[in-house]
Amino acid sequence: MMEMAGVSWAAVGLGGANLGDARLNRRLARVAEHLGAQPGASIPVACGDWLPCDAVLDPAEWRAVYVAIHHRPPPVIPPPLPTMLDRIARLGGHLGRQCDGPPGPQALWIGLQHARDLAWGMQLASDLHTQ
Repeated sequence: MMEMAGVSWAAVGLGGANLGDARLNRRLARVAEHLGAQPGASIPVACGDWLPCDAVLDPAEWRAVYVAIHHRPPPVIPPPLPTMLDRIARLGGHLGRQCDGPPGPQALWIGLQHARDLAWGMQLASDLHTQ
C-alpha cells in the first residue's frame, strides 16, 4: 500500500469520514486498505480474520447465535467474522467436516434466518423478564 509519512492512502482519502466513533473511522480505513489490495475479493476474504463480525452482522443476531451455541453470555469484543459465519452456517445445516469445503449460500441463508429467529426470541424473553 502507498503510504505518506506513515499514513495510509485510505486514512488520507477517508480522513473526512465521521462515523461517530474514532474506532469506526479507523476500521473504515482498514477495510478500504484491504479491499484496495484485493479489489476482486469479497469483504471477508480481503479482510481475513481481523474483521469483527459486528462490521457485517446485527449485534443482536451475532450475540444470539453465540449464546445459543456456547450457552453463556457473549463476549464484549465481537468474534472474528469468519468464525461467526461458520457458526451461522452450522445453524443452516453445514456440518463443517474437513471434507465438506466452505459453506454455501443456502446454508448461510438458512443460518441467517435462524439467527434472526434466535435474536427475536431473546428479545421477547428479555421484554417478558423486564415486565
